[in-house]
Amino acid sequence: MLVTAITGGNPNLDSDRRNVFKLGANWQPFQNTDLRLRADYVHTKIEDPIASFPGPSADLEAAFPDRFVRDSSGTLVSVDLRPENFSSAHRDTLLVGFDFTRPLRSHRATNAEVEKAVERARSAGIKVPEVAGSASAQPGSLAGIVNSNGRLTLSLTDTITLVDRASIRPDLPELDYLHGAPIGQTGGQPRHQLQAQAGWSNNGMGVRIGANWRSATRVVTLAGDALDFSPVATFDLRLFANVGQYLPIVSRHPWLRGASVRFEVGNMFNTFPKVRDRAGEIPVGYETSMLDPLGRTIMLSLRKQFRLNERFRLRFQADMFNAFNRANFRAPDLAFGTLVLTNPNGSATRRPSNAAFGTISTTGPPRNIQFGLKLDF
Repeated sequence: MLVTAITGGNPNLDSDRRNVFKLGANWQPFQNTDLRLRADYVHTKIEDPIASFPGPSADLEAAFPDRFVRDSSGTLVSVDLRPENFSSAHRDTLLVGFDFTRPLRSHRATNAEVEKAVERARSAGIKVPEVAGSASAQPGSLAGIVNSNGRLTLSLTDTITLVDRASIRPDLPELDYLHGAPIGQTGGQPRHQLQAQAGWSNNGMGVRIGANWRSATRVVTLAGDALDFSPVATFDLRLFANVGQYLPIVSRHPWLRGASVRFEVGNMFNTFPKVRDRAGEIPVGYETSMLDPLGRTIMLSLRKQFRLNERFRLRFQADMFNAFNRANFRAPDLAFGTLVLTNPNGSATRRPSNAAFGTISTTGPPRNIQFGLKLDF
């Protein structure tokens, strides 16, 4: 069954009113280790919440019958999915996790190494402050200019949704987003959503890795069919190098003074959510290309600062999106048209009048390079 969906804004929406109660706790179990355990409970009550229509359902049709159009046979042909004010909403969440930080020791330069790097930098035209040297790398010393202590960081957060309900009208059953009601095309509200971050940085260079995971959900459609949304995990990678701040490199390659580079990969493993109906088939409209048409993304960024004189500095920036020009396919054509009966070779067949139905004819943006200049004075 193909239904025309009307989307867009609604100028008649009212502002919602919220009451939020928060209770949090933090604990550092070890005095000499920067490890912190945390937990936060959030209770939210909302009056007149603004809710997008996640998808057709019997409760929504009963509350807003003018938004659902059916033909003479009772078949749904059109639905208005623009946002609407519901009566109320209630959500309880529990966030638990930890944060860990550990300082990293850089190479402790000797006075001889510091003086050699400084002389090389000055001979290349790089200004270095005249400060008394010290092998102990105390703040303000020349060793402190060369040395730059880094850190290792780890964090993990599990957002546990305990309650997530909405009331369309007081005389109608509540929508339970944890048990069957959809919140959007990505399914219902997952019970668990994990976020993890790991990072290492030292001497102006570093790496960040992020991971996101959501548990499986199940929703019930207007026709009473159950759709199962699989768990999905995505990983992001970020590499950066502020080479212009690291004196030993700049002293050997003066052209790198004030330079930095950043490389990012989103959804590294190109993972997608998967949807199946009771028959194990992919429902129309829930193909991978429609749930997440972007997939893996790659970005490269370069920055360079030029010191023109004591007052003026020029900053150059170049950003490359979709660096390897990967084809990001868009959703297929779902305009069915009308049912056409044909009789090739004496056997009757049925086909849509739109010959492009089910085909992908467009892609996302190709490689995009942006340049920028900024003058500071």
